[in-house]
Amino acid sequence: MEKLVLPLAALLVAGCGENPSSDPSKSASEDQPTSFDTAKSSANTARPARARPPLADPPSDEPSDTLKSRSANDIEQLLNEAVVDDSLQKRNGLYYYLNDSNPYSGWVKDTYDSGQVANLQLYIEGLKSGPGVGWHPNGQTSFEGTYRDGERDRFWTLWHPNGQVAGEVAYKDGKKDGLWTLWHENGEKYREKTYREGEEVGRPQEAER
Repeated sequence: MEKLVLPLAALLVAGCGENPSSDPSKSASEDQPTSFDTAKSSANTARPARARPPLADPPSDEPSDTLKSRSANDIEQLLNEAVVDDSLQKRNGLYYYLNDSNPYSGWVKDTYDSGQVANLQLYIEGLKSGPGVGWHPNGQTSFEGTYRDGERDRFWTLWHPNGQVAGEVAYKDGKKDGLWTLWHENGEKYREKTYREGEEVGRPQEAER
């Protein structure tokens, strides 16, 4: 597992086992605008929603259950239960805790060099599978999303460090699939694209800059 050096845009970024300096939100959306504070005003609808500190219950039937907001006590409890991602070992594509013989199932956390938590992710039988959440260094939520069998799946929400929604995106089996909507840090829409099995369909709609 790589040592940290997260996301994102403000989501569920880099997921556990990835370098937190590369936000999962950022890694989840390479289409994100490169300069948000220089965006020109447009007629697009603003998204003033701010991020809340979310967390999730372990999924019951479906490993892709959505995240739910939790209290600070709930978050603290799960973080206390989680193992640090550096304690996992990858063998034949699956993650194991230290020298255990069975693939790891449970919560895993990654941290910044400062020790602050960067993200929290559920693993099932050695793979990311279930809800995950990430935080920016300033404590704002960076992403919320789910994995299924090690791949990003279903809907993800990404936030900028200032709490503005940065993106609402969708995956299927690790590939972009569905409507992707991105916003500037000032709340103005940046772009909309639709994907099917990783391929862009239709013509992208971009705000003037």
